[in-house]
Amino acid sequence: RIAGPCLIADRIDYGRERVRDVAKRLAGVFSDDSRAVLELRDVAALLAPSQRVGIWLDDSAAMLGVTRSTGTYSSVVLTVTGTPALLVVAGAIVITGPDGSVWTQQNDVTLSAGGSGTCTATAGTLGVVEAPSGTLLKTTGLPAGVTQVTNVNDAVVGLPADNDETLWQAMRDRTAI
Repeated sequence: RIAGPCLIADRIDYGRERVRDVAKRLAGVFSDDSRAVLELRDVAALLAPSQRVGIWLDDSAAMLGVTRSTGTYSSVVLTVTGTPALLVVAGAIVITGPDGSVWTQQNDVTLSAGGSGTCTATAGTLGVVEAPSGTLLKTTGLPAGVTQVTNVNDAVVGLPADNDETLWQAMRDRTAI
């Protein structure tokens, strides 16, 4: 049987009241600033939907069919130039962008008879990391036989992971009428 919104709300209200009752009884045993009373107040606050954060908020979102985005990494196509027929294995090319971002080659590339090829690199940081065309240029510290690596096109920027605020907004969007 699927629990409807009213049944879930009734259970939350019951749980909140139960925690308050226990907290009141314990208040006579412990001082107001004791760790047990403070922790119970935190639990009571978390039972209130508007006070939920972190995994508690994730649980509320799941009831609405909303999940927290874990984010994605930015990616870029690198043009590799060097010795014809050279195999450059994944991970051999690491480039630092002008902003300090680090990009790592993700797949093997065999250079053509003309001495060029392409591979994909991803940023080492989750979320939005930009690399406009031509900003990833490396001519030193490359694997043997590789003379230059660059990005001819802009990177496809990643998405940041949802924080509590963006998850709250997704929940509000989901329930908007």
